[in-house]
Amino acid sequence: MQEIIEIIFTDPAFVYVGLFLAILLSLAIFKKLFKFIAIIVITFFAYSSYIYYSNGKNADDAMKEAFDDIKDLDTKKMKKQLDKSLDDAKEKAEDFIDDVKK
Repeated sequence: MQEIIEIIFTDPAFVYVGLFLAILLSLAIFKKLFKFIAIIVITFFAYSSYIYYSNGKNADDAMKEAFDDIKDLDTKKMKKQLDKSLDDAKEKAEDFIDDVKK
């Protein structure tokens, strides 16, 4: 069993496969994050359109406030999620490299 583990971590082909899988995992995380932001933006535009057409020109101030609130919320959430994803990917890559060096 120990020999199999050694072969897996010392063979460059397996290392490349591991790196490829780590890259695919990172891309999947970013894809989900992109979908999340797209849904929020579409929802915001639909809500803004509803407010504008139902209240007329008085809705401009309400739309500006709503846009500022959502903008602040989205950037904070996005930054947190990106930081978390990058930290997770970095930790996994470092662990993998440490395992390969052993």
